[in-house]
Amino acid sequence: MLSAADIGISVYNNSYPILVTVGGVDYIPSTGNVILGIAAGAGMVMGGADVDLTGLIANDNLRTVFFEITLDDALKPVHDGQPILAADKVQTFLQLADERINSILTKYNQDFLLGYYSSRQKKYILRRFFDGQDF
Repeated sequence: MLSAADIGISVYNNSYPILVTVGGVDYIPSTGNVILGIAAGAGMVMGGADVDLTGLIANDNLRTVFFEITLDDALKPVHDGQPILAADKVQTFLQLADERINSILTKYNQDFLLGYYSSRQKKYILRRFFDGQDF
């Protein structure tokens, strides 16, 4: 599946274990757009128009394929499961918040600090998010 995709690799080494993600993005034209593009292009060519047909066939379906693995310091696979990253916990917290939050996010050492004003509690709150730790 990755053979025709634009591929990339990312390595996240915040703490033990090392998280490696390999993946790619592939653009798949939809059948309707291909047929419309061919028909419109054939009509324009038969009518004598000089057109660039590449814009008529839109690549509007995006397929993303990725694989994740966790490694120890010796680069051997770890089977303990993938830790939840602090960045993911921040997003989950913001999505589950009872109130609308205008926040400031700052990276501090290996953690994330989220500062926001709680209108319900009437105070400014500073939360710290760690990798691999529950809320």
